[in-house]
Amino acid sequence: MMLFEKDIINIVFRYVIALYRHIYLPIRVFMIRRKKIINVAFILSDLGKWKTESLLQWMLNHKRFDPTVLVVPYAELDNRGIPILIEYLNRKGYKYHLLEKKQRITDVVKSDIIFYQEPYKGNLDSNKEYKNNLKSLFCYVTYFFHIIDESWSLNQPLMNFAWQVYFENKITVSHCSEIMTN
Repeated sequence: MMLFEKDIINIVFRYVIALYRHIYLPIRVFMIRRKKIINVAFILSDLGKWKTESLLQWMLNHKRFDPTVLVVPYAELDNRGIPILIEYLNRKGYKYHLLEKKQRITDVVKSDIIFYQEPYKGNLDSNKEYKNNLKSLFCYVTYFFHIIDESWSLNQPLMNFAWQVYFENKITVSHCSEIMTN
């Protein structure tokens, strides 16, 4: 029986993910844990979808973390929420950088860990997407309740390359973990 081209691509992709998750990530985690200061970036485009503010506050009060908020306008969507987000960050006194279209995350901060709120294709310019920042550990924190738990939605490259994926509750984690391949 011959393998079709699609099957070969799928096998190679699974192999790359396995190497990344089981060899590269453990080494990178080990290296980061040995650092005195861990640089963390929070990628934000919409205040209403930001679910990691309490984590940012905790890191601001911890000597091992240097967190930075990176305000990243949507690549293809309406950006009316950016001024609201910036006003909120200023009012709270958070350190932030507004990334311009051509700027990369690494131009502003050499992040060890990146928290994405919406790392989907089309939301971010390609130079800010997770796939161009794989030297950093990246975490995906969902900002919504899952209404579908199908394999096609949970086994995207985004989910497979993430160091950690956070869901809204334990029931969702239990149900999705049966389907996810990472």
